[in-house]
Amino acid sequence: MGLEQVTGPEVYHGEGPAWYPGWGGLRFVDSMLAGDIISLAADGSLERRHVGSIAAAVRPRRGGGAVIGVERGFALEDPDWTLTVLTELWRDPGVRMNEGCCDPDGRFYCGSMAYDQSVGAASLYRLDPEGSVEMVLNQVMVSNGLEWSPDGSRVYDNDTATFTISVFDYDTAGGLTNRRTFAELPDGSSSRTD
Repeated sequence: MGLEQVTGPEVYHGEGPAWYPGWGGLRFVDSMLAGDIISLAADGSLERRHVGSIAAAVRPRRGGGAVIGVERGFALEDPDWTLTVLTELWRDPGVRMNEGCCDPDGRFYCGSMAYDQSVGAASLYRLDPEGSVEMVLNQVMVSNGLEWSPDGSRVYDNDTATFTISVFDYDTAGGLTNRRTFAELPDGSSSRTD
């Protein structure tokens, strides 16, 4: 099986791809400063929709549409693309959402970062299906690359600026518990943990 380039250079900083048949395929964000959600059609064409100054992450919603991490919180997109931005989680213009994904129970997690990567300025938030939001981790530098193990019992979280990957135990009732270091790159390493 070979690789095939589907489009030319079309985005500023494309990341966070998510495939969902209800969308008709693949969506991803043109995050950092573009604030757009990109949809890839079967013919290779792209459709760009602006959702705000930042589009950090996009994932499908069970009832259709999407949940999106935007600059200072979350937005819900309906199947007809109507966008509802939820209440801002913070006011500091130096902090923005960065990356997110869903847990095995359908809750959306998105982590933040300070533009200047200030120590401890960022947090990890969870948006529950009924709309409540909880801060689940604070004192982070750059929350990046959250992912669950195949059996759903562990969560891996990258704090890119500290060169550290943490692992947590996970269950529906307790959420993320028992944080410990999974891997740590040497300070100044040319590699990154994202």
